[in-house]
Amino acid sequence: MKLPVTWINESFKKDYSADDLSDLLTLSGIESEIEKDKGEEILDISLTPNRADCFSYKGIIQEISALDNAKIKYEDLLNPEIHHKEFMNVEVQSKEDCPVFYD
Repeated sequence: MKLPVTWINESFKKDYSADDLSDLLTLSGIESEIEKDKGEEILDISLTPNRADCFSYKGIIQEISALDNAKIKYEDLLNPEIHHKEFMNVEVQSKEDCPVFYD
């Protein structure tokens, strides 16, 4: 996953450098490399399957917050509103492969 450092910094009151972010994420076992694209620093984050909590922008922000005890600037990022009320019908075609389905 690639995230611009500016996007990450928008979520915190503190401005992190790309090196600081890379070091913080390395502490929790998340590999990252710093790339530059058109003068902008971008973190290229490599995640292992056991870190599904970090598979999104929100997850990375929460991880950085926990590691550095940093307050997230926009709390509404963590609890987005759902604006739809549509339902989708699901039909299990193979009950052997999916014996239980909860909606």
